[in-house]
Amino acid sequence: MKIESLHVGMNVRHPQYGVGVVKTISEITAEILFADGKRAVAPEAAGLEPAEPQTAVSGLNLPLNNLSSKPWMPPWSGSAGKTGCRG
Repeated sequence: MKIESLHVGMNVRHPQYGVGVVKTISEITAEILFADGKRAVAPEAAGLEPAEPQTAVSGLNLPLNNLSSKPWMPPWSGSAGKTGCRG
């Protein structure tokens, strides 16, 4: 993932550290808060991926939640697919 694609507050997935939140961005690294603490990561070398749906609007990358009135629920949240019906 290119550093230009990151923005502060974005959820990202690291192959070793899991999901984290981008806290700051410099020219070549981003400071990301993971469950085990903050780490300075070079996004391209680390294999970072977005951990939330993305969309491109006229070349601008934003979280899908910024463009949708219905919040996205990650499949691991336990909320998706529960209807309260017995099957």
